[in-house]
Order: sequence, then C-alpha cells, then structure tokens
Amino acid sequence: MIRIGSIVLRVDDLPRQRAFWMAALDYVPREGDGDDFALLRPRSGRGPNLSLDRVHSTVQIPPRIHLDLYAKDQAAEVARLKSLGATEVIWSKRPPDADYVILADPEGNRFCMIRSAVDDYLAAAPRDKQATLKKLRQTIKAAAPKATEALSYGIVGYKLKRKPVAYFGYWKAHYALYGLGNRVTKAHAADLKAYLMSKGTIQLPADKPLPYRLITRMVKARVAEIEKAR
Repeated sequence: MIRIGSIVLRVDDLPRQRAFWMAALDYVPREGDGDDFALLRPRSGRGPNLSLDRVHSTVQIPPRIHLDLYAKDQAAEVARLKSLGATEVIWSKRPPDADYVILADPEGNRFCMIRSAVDDYLAAAPRDKQATLKKLRQTIKAAAPKATEALSYGIVGYKLKRKPVAYFGYWKAHYALYGLGNRVTKAHAADLKAYLMSKGTIQLPADKPLPYRLITRMVKARVAEIEKAR
C-alpha cells in the first residue's frame, strides 16, 4: 500500500512562497532545509507534506494539477488567503452554483477553495433567513472555538472531544437548537421560558430576534461541562 507523502511545487521566491503556504495551511517547516528547498509539514502531523522546490518553471494555465483545499467557512478562508497574498481567478466557465472558488498563490499557482457541506446547507436557506443563520453560526463558533463543525443528520452540528456541543437548523416558522444537554437547559430554564421546548429541542421563533447572548452563555456552559468531564 502506498500513500501521498508530499506534493512538490516549483517556486521562484522560496522565502515568500514558504511564508504564504505556512500561513495558508498552518504548516511548519522541516529543520535543516536550505535556501533552495523547503518541506512543510502539517502542524498536527497528519496529512501530506507540501514541498517547495526553488527551480524556475513556467506557470501553466490551466494547470495540469492543482490543490483542492476544503474549508469549513469558505468565504472567511477566501478572505484570509487574499489577505496573505492570494488572488481570486475569474473563470468564465465557472458554473454559477459551483462549490469552489479559484485562487492563485503569490506566484500564480492556482488552487481551489471548496465549500463545505455546511455552507451548502446555509446557502440553500431562504434569503430572509440567511443573515440570521450566519450570525447564529458565528455566535456558536465564537463560544466554542475549538469545536469541529459538520453537517450531521441534515443540520449543522458542533462537537468537542467527540461530544456534542450544539446543533442548529431552520424551519419555516422557527430556528431550532439541539444537543445542549439537560444540565445546560435546566440551568438556563428561567431564560428559556419564552421558548417552546421538547425533547432537547429549543424552538426560536423566526419572526423575532434570536437571543444571541443567551445562546453564547449556553454554548459556553456546554463547553465547560465537556472540558470538566475530561
């Protein structure tokens, strides 16, 4: 059995390209590399390496091979990469509903930022709900920054240490929160009196502002509960 150990990218300006890709991927350099080659490794130790080889090579358009990078928040990652020196590539044949954005690194090497399933789920929501869902997502992520995000059971979910932190979804007349646990909901029972609750579900009317501060407190309480159980 074989595996991909490293992807090699030809570069001209090694220091600049090394700085860009380290920041872009949160990779770390291998010690001992010289001024003509750099191997970048995942900080976590898992996944393929990216090797930068300082050998002049003409950028090919379209490229024979390119990187597909997957993001939990495509728009935020595209903006972050642009701030690092990437540029967006406008392609006339890109479908309007494409799940990717084409970018190029500082030397013009193209790669794609792929939208996550969560982005697709939120993009499919009615327009009048998208701003609220975006803020709800941001609120939960800010309250649980170490939690992983994924689409689960058809709704957006967050887990920490493999334990559920919170889930949310949208319906015609309400938004819903799930998975916060009995202890958290009981501890905030007085604040939740105004909302319909059943079997671990908190229904938030779609025609009223969401209680973001309350959601923040509950998510933080759930995170603390998980951390305490370690």
